Amino acid sequence: MDVWRQAKWDEPLVFELTKARRETFKVISEFSDEAKEFIKDILNALPKNLIRKEPPRIPDLSEIEVVRHFTRLSQMAYGIDVGPVPLGSCTMKYNPKISEAVCRDSRITDIHPDQDEETVQGVLEIIYLMQEWLAEITGMDLCTLNVPAGAAGELAGALMIRKYHELKGEVRDEMLIPDSAHGTNPASAAMAGFKVIKIKTDEKGNVDLEAIKAVLSDRTAGIMLTNPNTLGLFEENILEAAKVLHDNDSLLYYDGANLNGILGIARPGDM
Repeated sequence: MDVWRQAKWDEPLVFELTKARRETFKVISEFSDEAKEFIKDILNALPKNLIRKEPPRIPDLSEIEVVRHFTRLSQMAYGIDVGPVPLGSCTMKYNPKISEAVCRDSRITDIHPDQDEETVQGVLEIIYLMQEWLAEITGMDLCTLNVPAGAAGELAGALMIRKYHELKGEVRDEMLIPDSAHGTNPASAAMAGFKVIKIKTDEKGNVDLEAIKAVLSDRTAGIMLTNPNTLGLFEENILEAAKVLHDNDSLLYYDGANLNGILGIARPGDM
């Protein structure tokens, strides 16, 4: 059985669907005249160099044409409900449908931020248990659900690394990032004020230990790596890499974009 089946057909661009200018909606004359005067006053107040000489190129379609166009495009989209995603990307993990249904329960979605704490004890219990479970699953001492998304988590991790060294009175402004790491790691490190040092991959697809040792210095704040990495491989030398960095008092940020591949088998906190 072919598990990679996907809908595919030639769908024109939305601009190509517009065959000729036409009136897709109409404003009655009394409002039209009023609107024209209003627009005229605005145009007279604007600098001439900011006014378009030609109308904007906007698709001229009816509502049903727009709906059909984007529905056809959505039917061609590949996702976890259509077939497998081999790497288990951070944005393509499978969530059981019952989990989706629970998250959309009105008793959760309709909670107001200013509600009295006594009325949300059930949700607070859910949050507490989730933090405890995630800490156990990943081998960490603590967990917070305060960070709203993956990229924000990267930035939070990078900022914690920066703060760690600041509290020790050290100036460490370099962050090592393997070329097999999650693609957003370099941006997160840069936003946290670090100079990004790229670490190449070895012939087996692992982070190159010799490359790490070659650039390691008293300016190295830490490393941001993804395990399994974006090549879909578990970092075989993760323990040795961690030791090399820790011996230099450099910290590890562990990106869990592909963590589902090792859940129940290995824990980042043990590495």
